Amino acid sequence: MQEYIQNPIIKELHEKIENHYNKSEYEEAILIIDSVVRQDTYIESTLKNYAVVDFASHYIEIADYIRVENSNLALKLVCKAIGILNHKAASVPEMQLLILCNIARAHLIKYDIKHIEKANDEGMSILTFSYDNTIFGIKEDVSQAISNYWLAMKEINEGDELYNIRNNLSNALARVGRFVEAIALFNDNVTEFPERWESRASFSDALLNIVDSSIMQRTPSLYYAVAEGYVSSLRHDLNNGIRNTIEQNLNICKFYLQNTDLPFDYDNILKNRIEENNEFDQHSDFRKFVLKNHLSLNEHAIFCKCKNSSKDDLRIGLKAGSSHFSALGVMPKLDGLINRLVSEFSFARLQYYNYIKDLVKFEDDVEYSILSNFDICGYKIEQLRLSYRLSYSILDKIANGVIDLSDIQRNGRVSYFENVFDMYKEELKYVFNIHLSSLYSISLDLNKDQGSLRFFKRLRNEMEHGFLAVNESQGVKNSVVSVSENELREFTFDLLKLTRAAIFSFTFFIRTQTIHTYG
Repeated sequence: MQEYIQNPIIKELHEKIENHYNKSEYEEAILIIDSVVRQDTYIESTLKNYAVVDFASHYIEIADYIRVENSNLALKLVCKAIGILNHKAASVPEMQLLILCNIARAHLIKYDIKHIEKANDEGMSILTFSYDNTIFGIKEDVSQAISNYWLAMKEINEGDELYNIRNNLSNALARVGRFVEAIALFNDNVTEFPERWESRASFSDALLNIVDSSIMQRTPSLYYAVAEGYVSSLRHDLNNGIRNTIEQNLNICKFYLQNTDLPFDYDNILKNRIEENNEFDQHSDFRKFVLKNHLSLNEHAIFCKCKNSSKDDLRIGLKAGSSHFSALGVMPKLDGLINRLVSEFSFARLQYYNYIKDLVKFEDDVEYSILSNFDICGYKIEQLRLSYRLSYSILDKIANGVIDLSDIQRNGRVSYFENVFDMYKEELKYVFNIHLSSLYSISLDLNKDQGSLRFFKRLRNEMEHGFLAVNESQGVKNSVVSVSENELREFTFDLLKLTRAAIFSFTFFIRTQTIHTYG
């Protein structure tokens, strides 16, 4: 790989393309890329596959530049790039991360191109779910981008690449209404890379979006948190378009705070943050763990870890009061379901915490056969298994809740979270709700045929109905399905966060479908 990077011919070709970019001479740049991709340009045979992957990525770069002015050509370029990168993926495993990220970016550009004309007509600069006429419009391109970014996240755990992948994944999640997950990832970037501005601005964007779309309580601390991200971003060298957009959004915060007779200045933004940190220190160790790892079911905790985040209090109604309309008898059932989800999730979360902290000590009063020593047994590991099983079962309950809220007749059909949307596509295709889009997107990640997290269902089924062995390391030579203890711990943590996001989306779906008046 190093030999390729240092190759003088490759360097010269990149410089030529860069010069064409600087002059907006995209057709000339495309001719050079075509020549490399067709292998008409002389490049050493051992480097040809690297070159094809590397230069095909330039198609995506150009498509991003021209997608507004020449959407037809941009669409052709991203489709061409996707085909080439998929074809070459197996030939250059060293470039797997680059391929995953570029295919993801290409799919997002492809998705945006489909909606660019309507966005221009409405004078919008940010493309969101609102440009789709059905939740099912996200199935191909956005879902593929999200899947690729999830896979790329597993390939790297530090540095600028992690920041960029996490930021891009978060933006893709926000496109389909997965704001809770996006905000958590943006927040991780802000914490780990405080010198970067992109995730700060996007964190604030996502907060405004989730408040606008979810009938959440508007509080001064929320607007101070939004303003903090924007003010910090404005200290950087931004182009005029980005700067103007941030300043416009910042005015939203100023307007709200001034209307509530609260001062808007940096001192009060800083004061809000200091108060949050002081109050966070007063939480129990368990609550600190919950808040740090984005595992709460508290709306305020989505953006703040102060004393108002001390308890999980998620509900379909608003604390200030709300009036709902729906089919007779459905609302009490849904209210009970939310309580059930919160109760089971909090217990699953506690089991995970007890496992990783080794807090619950049990008397060693069970002996196991030595013939099955490839499977870790005992009270401690059962906490982890229980946490995983409970988390996944919550998703299936959400699937049933979607059916009940949408007043769909089951007619004997049995559905699960990962297939409920496709099973009831005809009934759901006219339900236009960004939080249903979010749930559908999560189900696509878990789809047992193509989802990037499809093995989650297999693990759950093996735990419930089969014999999933958990061992100290990979590679147990036996006929049973097995995972290492470290893998199961990581999968359970990821599943908890995914399930938490699904509970929020389902709750917001109920609200936005049923609230008539609120005060």
